[in-house]
Amino acid sequence: MKPRNALFAIAPIALLLLPAGVFFVDETVADGEVPRNVSVGEVELSGLSEEDALLAMAAYEHELRTTPADFTVNAAAFRMQPSAIDLDVDEEAAVDAAMAQRRDGGSLSRFWSWIG
Repeated sequence: MKPRNALFAIAPIALLLLPAGVFFVDETVADGEVPRNVSVGEVELSGLSEEDALLAMAAYEHELRTTPADFTVNAAAFRMQPSAIDLDVDEEAAVDAAMAQRRDGGSLSRFWSWIG
């Protein structure tokens, strides 16, 4: 086989394997972190450790607990204080669900999600 023909045979294979290699490195480096494109409500958790994600969720809960909410019901507007409804965010459950995005599904489904 001529070197030029070998190059034409190897190049497509290398192009297909390159994303898989980058995915493997990304998965290895980011192990123990919330995967890409994961948020809870308005809180972006991507790339955070579990501890940092818990802190981010606690800060979000504090923000929700201290910010009044405006509602309109039958054309009547009113403001409700979060303390009046005893707002509670289960930070641990939210972070567990975020971390599960890395654990759930097989490597192939995570790879296609990573490609996207």
